[in-house]
Amino acid sequence: MRNSTIYLCVLSAAAMLTGCGGGSSTKPNLTGNWDGFAHSQVSSGTNAEFAGSLSSSNGQVNGIIHILSSSCFPSADNISVSGTVDGSGKVLLTTAADAGQVVSITGTATSSSITGTYKISGGCGSGDSGNITVTSYPNISGTYAGTFTSTSGAGSITVSSQISQNTQPAADGTYVLTGSATLSGSSCGSGGQFDSSSSLVLGDNVIIVFTNGTDTITFAGQVDAAGKKVTGIYTDQGACSDSGSGTVSRP
Repeated sequence: MRNSTIYLCVLSAAAMLTGCGGGSSTKPNLTGNWDGFAHSQVSSGTNAEFAGSLSSSNGQVNGIIHILSSSCFPSADNISVSGTVDGSGKVLLTTAADAGQVVSITGTATSSSITGTYKISGGCGSGDSGNITVTSYPNISGTYAGTFTSTSGAGSITVSSQISQNTQPAADGTYVLTGSATLSGSSCGSGGQFDSSSSLVLGDNVIIVFTNGTDTITFAGQVDAAGKKVTGIYTDQGACSDSGSGTVSRP
């Protein structure tokens, strides 16, 4: 079961490629995993995080997005988005109605980000508008190592983890993670295989669930823009009843 607390709204970003001759140009490929923030110009201090997956072909864009930290959009909702991107990098996107709300985005894309404006029509958020910036995140597959520190005084745990991210998104716009974690210094076990039904990446948000001995460990964190360092917190749900924080990274 997906962890609804990490579901947010994605927007599109683009890679801009200029063609040659005859005034034609190559349309950017927007396929991938995206994350960013919308900043309202109507309600001061109101920001919402956007994350999800997009695919594009011949200038047509489709995807599934989630909105996090919004009082109007349920974070677990899978929101379809569709639109176009042209050869100059101009992106136009519109979401399907969610709780009666439709989000429209206009922006200018590069290979790593898109900056533009949004507006909401209908429902709870009707009339809201502002600026939005989203960034593409690379596949996080690799071998990670790091240290986690218990908040209960249980000491430090050395972590080594092999992570593999699916290249294609799931139906909810997330990317499934498979792999394993090896723990040294844990009194409850030496690690285990990821639960692929619960382990995922969505934008910069990472959730990993695995069994350590008789306990289930859930890690929730964020990956950096380079896709090489993940920082977050863990919770041990079982006999050890431990929690803590730390960072793992890869070359």
